[in-house]
Amino acid sequence: MAKHYLLRGRCALALLAALGALLAAAPAEAATGRRLFLPAIRGGASYYVDCVAGSDASPGTDPGLAWQSLARANRAELQAGDQLLLRRGCAWAGTLAARWSGAAARPVLIGAYGDGPAPRILNGAPQGIKVTGAYQLIEGLEVHSDPFNPDPGCANQPVGWRIGVDFQPGAAHNTLRGATVSGNTAGVRLARGADHNLVVGNTIVDNIGMQILDPAPGNDLGAWGMVVNGSDNEIAYNYLARNNAICSYDALAAGNAIELYQAQRSLIHHNVSVENKDFSELGGSTNVKAADNVFAYNLHISSQPGAHFLIVRGAGSGWGPTWRTVAYNNTVYLTSPSSEAVVCHAGCGADILTLRNNILWAEKKAIYADGPLAEGNNLYWNSAGLPFVQLLGSSLSASSRKADPLFANPAAGDFHLRAGSPAIDAGDASVAGFGSDLKQVAVPQGAGIDLGAYEWH
Repeated sequence: MAKHYLLRGRCALALLAALGALLAAAPAEAATGRRLFLPAIRGGASYYVDCVAGSDASPGTDPGLAWQSLARANRAELQAGDQLLLRRGCAWAGTLAARWSGAAARPVLIGAYGDGPAPRILNGAPQGIKVTGAYQLIEGLEVHSDPFNPDPGCANQPVGWRIGVDFQPGAAHNTLRGATVSGNTAGVRLARGADHNLVVGNTIVDNIGMQILDPAPGNDLGAWGMVVNGSDNEIAYNYLARNNAICSYDALAAGNAIELYQAQRSLIHHNVSVENKDFSELGGSTNVKAADNVFAYNLHISSQPGAHFLIVRGAGSGWGPTWRTVAYNNTVYLTSPSSEAVVCHAGCGADILTLRNNILWAEKKAIYADGPLAEGNNLYWNSAGLPFVQLLGSSLSASSRKADPLFANPAAGDFHLRAGSPAIDAGDASVAGFGSDLKQVAVPQGAGIDLGAYEWH
């Protein structure tokens, strides 16, 4: 247990440092062609909400004249550039309705004021923050659900539909930043039709609820850090941990850091995932396929049984094909005997998955693909020194290797490279799209870019 918390603390500190560097260097990141957008704040009117000293009969225009309830705050008529500020140290039960429309240079800010811990929004049903507006910046809040609808037949597993922050259809160009979201079925959801939103620098942990918990085999569904159904959304610099069910009637407990269903053109980069069963599983419906989603510079560490980094599908699956999924410069470290880092099945092919510049450590299988994907410049390993690379219908690229990546100190959560690592300068520069690694070190540092999420320097 002590080791677990040490890992969490180091990762969280690294993310905070990375986010600070990111905010200072946003123009440089923009020059890479990636979509990271952090809206500016331009002054407008400010409204305050104080759970203790406020009154809904007050005008809300001063900390001494604050409103008291979320219900009154939800009725506010905010304009572009206005601010709705919740008092730190306060807590409210229910749902905050982020329904306003700002502008690109003058978003509506929903944030915090005063001293103390972050304002808390508790036990919203079905959501803590319901986002329906556009050009809003939501930052510095905590959204939490206490255990709900326990199933006594399955270790009192919470069952139902609770969403911490819910971007609903029509929500666009909103930013969620610096929030802590826990205890839900899905920490954050970007629904179908919620497009061009940014989720950056948040702590999304212990979302353990199940949407479906059924004794019949194969039906259980839930426990997500994030669920992404919309298009053109960006997810970056978040810390996602332990988003797994307590109990499942199926063989392996459910859990997913970031699930993509019908999502298209998602950009998922520079995130840290700790003790989530899977990092991401992709799928779609008959009418709307998952397509053109990119995963880059993510770190995924898990000891959960049956853990995966990425699960993608071909046309032979009812949830496939997941067209043109791209994963590059990710570091994956899975220590369960049943772990498989990458699974591309039901008709894998180069039009389904491109896999470049990754370090994939998994005990059972580093990769399984039932068809010839676009694979190259990857490093595969496991603790026995015998990584299982199962590529049906193709062979390992000449640019990929089975070799020890020489991590600095995996037991302490340090996945930087040591001098002499075969990952150094071994990357394919043609897929590079970011100017910095997971810790904001400039890429490249040497003759070429390195494999994995950390550049050696």
